[in-house]
Amino acid sequence: MGPDKKIRSSNILRPRKPIAGKMRHGITAVEREEEKDEHRPSSSISFIVSWQLQLVLFASGSSPSLEGSFFYFFVFLSFFSFSSLIYYLFFFVFAIFLSVLCFAIVCKKLRKKMHQQRLKQQQQQQALMQQSLYHPGLLAPQIEPILSGNLPPGFDSSTCRSVYVGNIHPQVTEPLLQEIFSSTGPLEGCKLLRKDKSSYGFVDYFDRQSAALAIVTLNGRHLFGQPIKVNWAYASAQREDTTNHFNVFVGDLSPEVTDATLYACFSVYPSVSDARVMWDQKTGRSRGFGFVSFRNQQDAQSAINDLNGKWLGSRQIRCNWATKGAGLGDEQQASDSKNVVELTNGTSGLLLLVFLLFLSSSSESASATDVSHDGRAIKINGERRILLSGSIHYPRSTSEMWPDLIKKAKAGGLDAIETYVFWNAHEPQRRRYNFDGNLDLVRFIKTVADEGLYAVLRIGPYVCAEWNYGGFPVWLHNLRGIQLRTQNDVYKNEMKNFTMLIVDMMKKEKLFASQGGPIILAQIENEYGNVMSAYGDAGKEYVKWCANLAESLHIGVPWIMCQQDDAPQPIINTCNGFYCDQFTPNNRNSPKMWTENWTGWFKNWGGKDPLRTAEDVAYAVARFYQLGGTFQNYYMYHGGTNFGRTSGGPYITTSYDYDAPLNEYGGFNQPKYGHLKQLHDVLHSLEKALTYGNVSHTDLGNNSSRTIYAYNGTETCFFGNANPKNDTTFTYKGINLKVPAWSVSILPDCKNEAYNTAKVNTQTSVMVKASNEAENEPDDLKWSWRPENVDRYVKQGKGQVSANKLLDQKSINDLSDYLWYMTSVKLDKDDPVLCPKMSLRVNETGHVIHAFVNGEHIGSEWASYGVFHYNFERPVKLNPGKNKITLLSATVGLQNYGPKFDIIKSGLPGPVSIVGKRGDETIIKDLSAHKWSYHVGMKGLNEFAVDDKAFAHDWRSDDLPVNKMLTWYKTTFKAPLEEDPVVVDLEGLGKGMAWVNGNSLGRYWPRYLADGNCSGSPCDYRGTYDPDKCASNCGEATQRWYHVPRTFMDRDVNELVVFEEFGGNPSLVNFRTIRPGTVCGSAYENKDLELTCHGRPISAIKFASFGDPQGRCGSFNVGRCEAVRSVVMDAVVRECVGKDRCVVSASEKVLGSTGCSHGVSKRLLVEAAC
Repeated sequence: MGPDKKIRSSNILRPRKPIAGKMRHGITAVEREEEKDEHRPSSSISFIVSWQLQLVLFASGSSPSLEGSFFYFFVFLSFFSFSSLIYYLFFFVFAIFLSVLCFAIVCKKLRKKMHQQRLKQQQQQQALMQQSLYHPGLLAPQIEPILSGNLPPGFDSSTCRSVYVGNIHPQVTEPLLQEIFSSTGPLEGCKLLRKDKSSYGFVDYFDRQSAALAIVTLNGRHLFGQPIKVNWAYASAQREDTTNHFNVFVGDLSPEVTDATLYACFSVYPSVSDARVMWDQKTGRSRGFGFVSFRNQQDAQSAINDLNGKWLGSRQIRCNWATKGAGLGDEQQASDSKNVVELTNGTSGLLLLVFLLFLSSSSESASATDVSHDGRAIKINGERRILLSGSIHYPRSTSEMWPDLIKKAKAGGLDAIETYVFWNAHEPQRRRYNFDGNLDLVRFIKTVADEGLYAVLRIGPYVCAEWNYGGFPVWLHNLRGIQLRTQNDVYKNEMKNFTMLIVDMMKKEKLFASQGGPIILAQIENEYGNVMSAYGDAGKEYVKWCANLAESLHIGVPWIMCQQDDAPQPIINTCNGFYCDQFTPNNRNSPKMWTENWTGWFKNWGGKDPLRTAEDVAYAVARFYQLGGTFQNYYMYHGGTNFGRTSGGPYITTSYDYDAPLNEYGGFNQPKYGHLKQLHDVLHSLEKALTYGNVSHTDLGNNSSRTIYAYNGTETCFFGNANPKNDTTFTYKGINLKVPAWSVSILPDCKNEAYNTAKVNTQTSVMVKASNEAENEPDDLKWSWRPENVDRYVKQGKGQVSANKLLDQKSINDLSDYLWYMTSVKLDKDDPVLCPKMSLRVNETGHVIHAFVNGEHIGSEWASYGVFHYNFERPVKLNPGKNKITLLSATVGLQNYGPKFDIIKSGLPGPVSIVGKRGDETIIKDLSAHKWSYHVGMKGLNEFAVDDKAFAHDWRSDDLPVNKMLTWYKTTFKAPLEEDPVVVDLEGLGKGMAWVNGNSLGRYWPRYLADGNCSGSPCDYRGTYDPDKCASNCGEATQRWYHVPRTFMDRDVNELVVFEEFGGNPSLVNFRTIRPGTVCGSAYENKDLELTCHGRPISAIKFASFGDPQGRCGSFNVGRCEAVRSVVMDAVVRECVGKDRCVVSASEKVLGSTGCSHGVSKRLLVEAAC
């Protein structure tokens, strides 16, 4: 997150020091003079203002004494006479009102400060515990619990191996207690002793260090909403019997005072026998008072005389005799409370304080949103809701794009924005976090709230999402003893640490709905049910652990698990897929929820452009709500861009457009955006009927069904036709309605059709890439270049580290796509492998390899999406003596999905062999166990990322090389005019990475052509969708255009830098803008046709026909019947040409009679140029 802005206080609000003799109990000498005339209004007003100023100063951290202010206030009130009571009533009420506000501020500041202290302590403890994963035994000399709590005086813990666990919630079981405490070390035993309200137990460890770690890290941990107390266990004989001792009450204890510090304070008296602070069993916090026992009555009296009013910690304590029966042995809460009241300076002040604290907490809860659920729907403040959500991943756009994206999502009819939390982006190195720029999660959630939308936070922290390594930081893979996504303590500790980090961050900013924020749902884990069988019983236990972890965080909103049929209660299990209408939750009290409605599909290098039609997406949504669904999320609503090295797969493209309603650049993907918006409007209008109405569902046969929601005397009908080929006519209560194949019709009154998923009444926008009008490209782009210096690796074989084995590329913690493998092979002239025919054979993992032998490049190879290994083999000539073999491995995103995907090899796992053939004989020399040297990355990449000045040298402008591998190119360009989205055309280049003004655009690979067969025929929306259906772009560059966000560019001159890995020609590179070129409108009879060129005027009408026109945008044809064409054309031209936006009514009254026969669905089709 960005740094918080703080306002410097003026001198007036700086803390003031008390002046001896001039200030007492917060009352200045001037104020005492004003008190003398209690009937002067000005004096009273001055007093009130002064007293309120004291409160305000204290709330801002500037007042020395709030207690004195209250003392003065109540003393002043005692001077009021009955006759003046009415006169001062207004001022009194005003004072109380301000005091409530001030106390709310005070309490909020105190709670925030205490939360920060606890969070800091937890982080320090976690850091020490996590370091032990790398350095066993580190904790032993560094962690030692401070003796506190209910321990005997002089207690010696040096030989202890057992801990006491108190304040345990009744729902905690002994196995759960054992699991929690085994996280700090192996257990010798565990015993839980049950009580009605609060149980306790004992845990025995094999070693003292584990017990000490448990006290430090688990004390105060919430289990089922109740903080446990963990301390050293001791035998009852170790505490002296104080039944007949003399007990002293000690009040006004500050929160940090413990038994040990209280005992130490009174230990100057030789007969002190015990000291205890009273603790609140519900909150686990000090109740602010305690008792001290003395064997000698005289010592007790001396302690009262000497220590009353003395400072202990941050407060002045009060000492007095404890009432009879309030000794240390029984700790009766009723007696304790009585002593507090009796020894307070006036019960009225105490009651008012309690009242103000109550009002403070009430005002905070008033702003909270109650989120719950039943078997029908998610409930917001007790009301069932129809919720439509959309995924927007904050790292896949820039922070400057967020407001516009979210605003468009709201305009599109969404209620909520969903996002994953990307662990490896936020914690690229262990315990080093990044929440800046487009990783500012808090800012993103607040931007959602600014638009009045809810948020769904999918913490995971595994995300899949076609994101590098599924969102896991690669250093996680390299922790000793770790197994990911299973019942493994090392992994669970890391997952817990990051999950708690995110939850605490959201809590601190009050972003959960329970705190008044926008987050109404949170997710733990992700799609684990799809792969759980590979983990056996450990996987089932891991799911339970995830659920317990989630519930222990007390976020105040429901948790969900997607694709997890056995999600433990109260976790809600949800569905992901292209269609979820047949999904049933695993519990009758869980609503039917769809967390991922795949609006399209991702694209991989070598893959085609996916297309999922607007009709099919709308059909899936309407079908889901027809059959009882009440929450649905589009994955994706805006896909965005995989900037940098964030794309996963491997082989996922830089573009993550996903054919979403908002395209990669943030523009409208029409007709999908508009068609779904109209559906959302209808669904929202039926919210009460869909969530409270009585439901009757009838299967009519032939894949058709009717669902009726009866509510408040009105029936709402859904007519569903799941037949992929044939239309169906529905008859109900005197109406006959023809419903197209593979569609759903919605009739709010069961009479008039408000929406049909197959009837698109919105425009289609055909986007074009316009030339950069700021300059003449590509001719104006002047290139310079520099080679990547690889002699150190290719010829000399010098690396940073070495090993007598081949390393998995993940061992470098994913610091770069590139890892050099280098070795030397010494061959005697009579070595059997020296043959006339020799080759180098390398078992690869499916990424890219470039091979060099004795300084010469002998070949390169790569695979395709879904291929996890192949054999690279090239002819080679080796010489007797020493030979240098250098292999450059280049990853293209790490695996992000599948059972145990994290252990799939990357880089060159081997074997690496020299193969010699002599006649029918084959000789293989395995080099895998040779000494290999390794170097991470490229020299130029390291300089570019770390030292711009070093990178600025050695650029050449003459003899520009083309098709030369491992070469850098650089040019300057002018930013395209206006504000349309910008792309750079990298046609002519091979593979590599690109930056604009130092901002990474991601990997590029225009040379990789899309394979497969594209039919070229119009896409038929009917029938089940799969990613190959309706795909396009076969035989063309998988991705030729790369998004350049406007915020990456300056208004004038900008710099483009590319690192070319394969070799290419930069002379064709140019910048373009994305804008609508052609827009086509469609409106069925009695609907309005709307057209817009999004800020540009409509320049011409190319086609207009009302009747039965056919075809798709760009190739419309006149149908079997139509209205007079010239009349239709004149009407459309008159309404639209020269305007940015126009509306034409598709009716015979406006456009004339069509002459179409009964049963023909009449519509107006228009094609316009922008």
